[in-house]
Amino acid sequence: EYAAKVREILLAGKMGGGVMECDDCFKTFDELSAKGVKFTKEPVKEFYGVNAVFEDGCGNWFSLSEH
Repeated sequence: EYAAKVREILLAGKMGGGVMECDDCFKTFDELSAKGVKFTKEPVKEFYGVNAVFEDGCGNWFSLSEH
């Protein structure tokens, strides 16, 4: 349901980026990469948690974040 709403907002041109939280950024990175998702930044441990960045087919960016 959430993914469908995000897709609707993106297709309407009302959102150019976002943050998605996950439990294990390294594992989720591996899973999404295996499905063809193109990351512009691999997971990195930052002072606030782990973060990676990927883009969709329209050039919108998303941050994948683990606290």
